[in-house]
Amino acid sequence: MQSPLFALGQRWLSETEPELGLGIVADLDHRTVTLAFRSCEQQRRYARQQAPLSRILFSAGDSITTLHGDELIVIEVLAVGDTVVYHAHLAEDVTETIKLPESLISDTLALNKPLERLLSGQIDAAQWFYLRCHTLSRLGDIEKTPVLGLCSGRTDLIPHQLYIASEVASRHAPRVMLADEVGLGKTIEAGLILQQQLVSGLASRVLIIVPDALLNQWLVEMLRRFSLHFSIYDEERCGEILEAMAEDPDSGRNPFLEDQLVLTSVDLFHRLPAWYEFAIQGEWDLCIVDEAHHLRDEPAPSPVRGRARTDYSMVKRIAESSRGILLLTATPEQMGLDNHFALLQLLDPNRFSDYESYRQEQSEYHELASTINTVLSDADLSEAQICSLEAVLGRHHDAKASAQLLAPLQSSGSARREGRERLVRTLLDQHGTGRILFRNTRKSLTGFPKREVYPYPLPLPEAYEALRAERPNALETHLKPEMAYLSASALLDEEELEQRLPWTSVDPRVRWLVDFLQSKRGEKVLLICAQDATAVSLEKYLRVSVGIRSSVFHRNMDLLDRDRAAAYFAGSESSAQILVCSEIGSEGRNFQFCRHLVLFDLPLNPDLLEQRIGRLDRIGQQHTIQIHTPIFSGSAQEGLFLWYQQALNAFEAVAPAAYRVYRQHENTLQAQLLNPVFDDPAFTAFLEDAHALNEALNRELEQGRDRLLEVNSFNKTRAAQLLAEIEEFEAECTPEAFMKEVFDVFGIHYEHNSDTSYTIQPTEEMIVSAFPGLPDEGLTATFARQLSLHREDVHFLTWQHPMVRGAIDLVLDSPQGGAAVSLLSRVDAANAGLEDEDFVIEATYRILAPAPRHLQMSRYLPATSLRYTLVPENHESSRRSVSLDPLRQRLRFIDKHDAAGLVAEHQARIVDLLRKGEARAQAEMALKVSEASNIMLKTQTAEIKRLVALKQVNPNVRESELEFLKEQTLQLHQAMNQASIELLAVHVIFRE
Repeated sequence: MQSPLFALGQRWLSETEPELGLGIVADLDHRTVTLAFRSCEQQRRYARQQAPLSRILFSAGDSITTLHGDELIVIEVLAVGDTVVYHAHLAEDVTETIKLPESLISDTLALNKPLERLLSGQIDAAQWFYLRCHTLSRLGDIEKTPVLGLCSGRTDLIPHQLYIASEVASRHAPRVMLADEVGLGKTIEAGLILQQQLVSGLASRVLIIVPDALLNQWLVEMLRRFSLHFSIYDEERCGEILEAMAEDPDSGRNPFLEDQLVLTSVDLFHRLPAWYEFAIQGEWDLCIVDEAHHLRDEPAPSPVRGRARTDYSMVKRIAESSRGILLLTATPEQMGLDNHFALLQLLDPNRFSDYESYRQEQSEYHELASTINTVLSDADLSEAQICSLEAVLGRHHDAKASAQLLAPLQSSGSARREGRERLVRTLLDQHGTGRILFRNTRKSLTGFPKREVYPYPLPLPEAYEALRAERPNALETHLKPEMAYLSASALLDEEELEQRLPWTSVDPRVRWLVDFLQSKRGEKVLLICAQDATAVSLEKYLRVSVGIRSSVFHRNMDLLDRDRAAAYFAGSESSAQILVCSEIGSEGRNFQFCRHLVLFDLPLNPDLLEQRIGRLDRIGQQHTIQIHTPIFSGSAQEGLFLWYQQALNAFEAVAPAAYRVYRQHENTLQAQLLNPVFDDPAFTAFLEDAHALNEALNRELEQGRDRLLEVNSFNKTRAAQLLAEIEEFEAECTPEAFMKEVFDVFGIHYEHNSDTSYTIQPTEEMIVSAFPGLPDEGLTATFARQLSLHREDVHFLTWQHPMVRGAIDLVLDSPQGGAAVSLLSRVDAANAGLEDEDFVIEATYRILAPAPRHLQMSRYLPATSLRYTLVPENHESSRRSVSLDPLRQRLRFIDKHDAAGLVAEHQARIVDLLRKGEARAQAEMALKVSEASNIMLKTQTAEIKRLVALKQVNPNVRESELEFLKEQTLQLHQAMNQASIELLAVHVIFRE
């Protein structure tokens, strides 16, 4: 092979170290050439015969940068000896011609454009070209779907959750309350809304405020289910940030701006008032507040601006400064109307400014409840019911319009059905809180299992009896005697401790549990107890002393250990029969594949009891739930069991009024439990009174059921459409094939397991030092939703998983694959009708329409690739469509130097053909952009008109929503008008 002709001052690029930038020939002898890479102050010496270098030459029309940073456009290229001088003009001034020797071209020139890489010899194998093209195509597919955020989490596809998330997440800066009954998945709904808002660009900065005890639960839930990495801002984290800020005290930085996704508690703001002020100025797109119904106007010790602070007032100021807010609460009936109204004020203080007006409005809708039930059931309306409907409709419609809405109800057939649906939609639009409050109850949904409870009375051991006598007024000792026993053991000296039996040998509940498990061989059992210490020692006893396969869950375990424990319990073969959980350790985990729940102790708070049962009582549970409660006869445990069973009926059904009954009888209940005489008439009367109150409150709740709100909270037809869209998208656009192609090209090992999961591991042949989301030890992943729900130790690879998104960015942000060259045999060329061609080109262009993410350009103009097979003109084949897809596997690799020689030989024709391809792409882009613009204007205009009409009858439509839609429409139109074409990748195929 003839050695290249080198000369001092020429510019060359290192093919093996392109990161060095553009080199200049600094020294020559008859055997070697030395290049200086001035941008990094390094030199390299190469053998002239086989130097891995590419000559860098530009052509007329190319853009180049000078050493001083000026952008020039090349007009003409002149040879001066063995170097060149470029005649060029400034990009913004075409009047003056500048002569630029190639030695004065910028040293940091990056050859990232496909044509530049092709002509400079930066050539890749065909597999990189195809991966690059496939990546853009897949990106376009996922940007087209409106349900990407809804199906990107490790969640069951539950219709009412999908409906609420879709309704709320599509709004600009949503301000709503999620008030589903316990167990219906408010946390999942919030996560889906958050994920969809992040995916669509409507939100980027998010603050979640939860009670201290729930910080870790939310951290785990957001990470495990949605792959969202939140930063917990607690006192430890705040201390770390303060130390960093101390190094630059004059920066004036707001520490809450250090992270985009922040998780914290109101308790932190009480302890560190300065951080509260920082949080208010956090520029949040969305604020999520969990357990919002516990916010009370009860003063806390620390003052703010000279007045007592409350949890409510603190959240109120943050809500005022946040664009959107989600409040996760109990149902309105559970929290009481006054507290419910206070929370509505956090959402919209202008709309909800007067409690009496609101109370009157709600009272009228409650009075209308039976009428609405009649409408929904398609029964005939009475005269009184028609009058009440006329009164409600008359607030926003004249008499003629009201009559038109009611008239079809007197007809039959389709006219009656359509009229009923139109009337319900109208009433929904008028509903006072219908647009900002979502509340589902089990009565309005289906698919929940039955529940049965089985008590197991056991004798109280003497050791526990002695502790109870020592601490007669310590209710915790009565309810959790093993903890008192452990505490007493900690006070003994070593000799006394050796003689003392462990609590697991003293407590008859442990022996009962062993017998119970042995009687249920082959069946899964979930046990929940209050304390971590109880869970840890109980599981160890079962595993070590008895030999029962078991696993444990407690709050001191890290996420990985929890996932492993859950996976061991969920497995089918050689897996744990029982999972022993502490109270905090079990939060956020669902085990609906299990039907046996052992309550080793009972909590005082009825909401906590329902949360425990809710670990199994989920949509998707296929069996009747069996609740097993070992209790000590004649103890506070028995009294508490009787309270739940006889007064609240909380074991076998959800008890919506239980917390209100508990709060009203809390002191009496505790006094009764401390003096357990359960055959006493006074205790019986106490249970009967509580039962009567519970029944009365339940009747009140049922009579006051806001059927309009229930209809608004769940539209079965729309939910079915969403579910169908997701299932179709997941079937047609799974990331599995794409990721396998990525792994193959990047040199990552993957192995398909028998359970549809994959073991994915880095290798020494990997062409990157680190692959996104892949740890050094590798991981196990799946593309199957159902497996991911049962195996929490397995990563669920969706299009939004960090590994998948990282792979997309890695491919498209890298220049690799931008230019490729291959060989095609004469026989294959002839079979494709290309026997007369020296080469053909596969070129992929993409449409660029840059716009801020919150404008949601991808709804109308997603990532779009325009791919052509370009054949030189003046040949028969140039006038017909040519497909090279069938020949892809028959393409042959070509050495880089040989490929560069072929490209140089045909450079002029290649450049000319690509320019014609660009013209073709420009024409197709104009059609696509015009179509997208028309659809956008039609869709946006329709939505604006809908909200304008809705605002006339429903004051909950905020003016800011309308203004955002109008501004969004204008900016989208402007961005589409500035769309352009970019060559993404080029593949030249030469005939042998």
